[in-house]
Amino acid sequence: NELGFSLTTASIGLVTLMMASASNTSSALAITQEGSEFVLLKTAPADSTNMAWAKIFFNLTFSTIMIVLSFVVVTIFCDRLTDLGTVWCLCGGTILVNASLILWSFELDIKNPSLREYASSNDATAIKNVSTSIRIGLVMSFVYAVIVVLGLYLWGGLIAKLLILGFPVLLLGVRFFFFWNYLKYVFPRIEY
Repeated sequence: NELGFSLTTASIGLVTLMMASASNTSSALAITQEGSEFVLLKTAPADSTNMAWAKIFFNLTFSTIMIVLSFVVVTIFCDRLTDLGTVWCLCGGTILVNASLILWSFELDIKNPSLREYASSNDATAIKNVSTSIRIGLVMSFVYAVIVVLGLYLWGGLIAKLLILGFPVLLLGVRFFFFWNYLKYVFPRIEY
């Protein structure tokens, strides 16, 4: 039935997105983990924002591979999923939401780096950017799952696919705008 398909499809996206967003803690510590070496990074003749983009690219590449592999496994072993177009649309949406969460997590560390605390203890467990990143990831995973269920159950077809991809595109646009501005205006002023 339609509700069963909607819930099954949304739960696939939810579980995959929750696993991927758990790896975003590395983005929430991207600057903090530089510790006292961040001063050296800032004095380098190259553009120091390249470090930020490199860390984002690495996290995005790893998590995208994990998301795609998860969806491949699901499509192989769940023979009752008949609408594979919607499932792969959800895969694309999940990748976009995850990209948004990576930017959001990195933005947390730009706004509130804990360079001294990490340099003195090398312990990231007490740094609040990590817990905030995890909370945001969990909440956004559930929000996206609800959007998927409502889209598939209430409308289905093309409208559901537009919601499944439209919300992540909008979220990524907003998160990219904020991240870009924090990287441009706040990142250069971070000091140890």
